[in-house]
Amino acid sequence: IKFLQHLSILGETSQIPFISNASAEFFGHDDMGKVMNDRFLIERIKEGAEYTAWRAFRDDDRSKYVGLCLPRFLGRLHYGTENDPTKNFNYNEGQGHDLWCNASYALASNMVRSFEQWGWSVKIVGVDSGGRVENLPTPTYEEGGQKKVKVPVEASVGQAKDSELCQLGFIPLAHWDRTDYACFFEVPSTQRPKEIKNDPEATANYSVGARLQYTMLVTRIAHYLKYRQLRFVGKNAGAGEIEADLKKWLDTLVADFPNPQEKVIAERPLRSYQLHVEELAEKPGFFQVTAEFRPHVAIIGMDINLRLVAFHSGEEK
Repeated sequence: IKFLQHLSILGETSQIPFISNASAEFFGHDDMGKVMNDRFLIERIKEGAEYTAWRAFRDDDRSKYVGLCLPRFLGRLHYGTENDPTKNFNYNEGQGHDLWCNASYALASNMVRSFEQWGWSVKIVGVDSGGRVENLPTPTYEEGGQKKVKVPVEASVGQAKDSELCQLGFIPLAHWDRTDYACFFEVPSTQRPKEIKNDPEATANYSVGARLQYTMLVTRIAHYLKYRQLRFVGKNAGAGEIEADLKKWLDTLVADFPNPQEKVIAERPLRSYQLHVEELAEKPGFFQVTAEFRPHVAIIGMDINLRLVAFHSGEEK
């Protein structure tokens, strides 16, 4: 945990998030399948004495610069004459030697793909919105005289467990049933979003700020703002001129209208922003830039209420 604390400080200073992985041992198990079947997981992590340091780390605002993924995914099949033969010599690696890769590599790949296509690493969640990890190996095995497909992730993550892990500050990679791909449905940071009593707006701000895709967005903007303001070094420019120049660029990232298309959101990821530049009275020639960004918030879930009726309201019986 102390190592993660140092990394979060470094992430805040450099405005670069750190992404790694959580093993089964972190949860007190020797197998990721046992983690997924642990009915008391959320209770132990939220109340267990052994996770006191973890809870304190999550309450630190800098923990939003850290993301921990799980479980591992299948990178390739084991080498063998039937599965993946080698070219130069006959080599049979044998069962149980499959290459398992950390899920952080899959998430980083999605981030790079989103950045390559749109210029922003925000389209990284959802089956049809950049969250897929495609073309995973699908080995088969026999059971009861029938061939079955082995799940290409270390352990199956159900919908309930996916939500539970996200709530605990982890990024789950879930296999989409009967396909060769898995998917990230949420990418929360390790930060625990604060709940402000009687202030839903502040609570919503903390919730959005704890999602890694929006941290990636803001840190990218921060890097460019820092680069852009360097153009004024050595010039006789005031706060108003600097602010106008920065706003001119930020305006190109805004799409402030209801229900924009996915392409528009990807290219213009901000719904609105506020930016203010002021000169520091105690440091002539130094300016402080204060900014707030409101991104387009993607759907991460729905509560569905169903009611069984014989007739709809207003219909004759």
